[in-house]
Formats: sequence, structure tokens, C-alpha cells
Amino acid sequence: MKSRLQMAKLIARQQYEMDEGVEAIYLVKTGATPRNGKEPIVLLQVNREGVAAGVLPLGFSAEPDNGIPFPYVIVDITPEEFGSLQEALANHQPVKGWRVGWEVGQKLNPLATT
Repeated sequence: MKSRLQMAKLIARQQYEMDEGVEAIYLVKTGATPRNGKEPIVLLQVNREGVAAGVLPLGFSAEPDNGIPFPYVIVDITPEEFGSLQEALANHQPVKGWRVGWEVGQKLNPLATT
């Protein structure tokens, strides 16, 4: 079975392919310990074609037939919202108890504000 990080990369790659407005996708650390594959993979998707609506998670069930054994959540935000999120994190203001971690997709790069 592939790791959660490998699955996050796979989901991110699919998102990049489906939506040309996606500029970056980050793995979100929720602080929860994965248990029996029930804790979802959470991805923060920066989308220049998105609608500014705040942090609204969209959850998906595991898709074993498509090679994704974990449930996952995608949070689609605009670049402007991402800028505000970075400011909040820099000022140690938690957002739903989440921390933005690694950029996933084409490569892995740590986000400077974590």
C-alpha cells in the first residue's frame, strides 16, 4: 500500500490535471493521528480561478478502485486568501487547528511560514 504522502501527491497531480487555475497544493497537518486509514488526507489548493469563500473543506471518500485507499479533503482558496492565511500563520493564529506543510504535486518544497 502506498503511503499517505504518496497518495497526497497522486491526488495533487490529478487536481493539477483537472483544473488549470491551480497554482499550488499544500499538505495540511491537522494534528490528528491517522487511525486505520480513517483520518483524511487534507490538501490546501491555491486556485486563481476559485471564488473567495474562506476555508471550506470539501470531503471525499476513499476510492480504492481508483488507487486511493484514504479519504481526503480539498480546501480550495484564492491566492489572496492564501496570502491572508500566510499572515495568520506568521502571527501564530491557528486556522481550524491546521498547519500548512509541504507543497505536493510536481515537487516537495517546505513552506517558509510553517
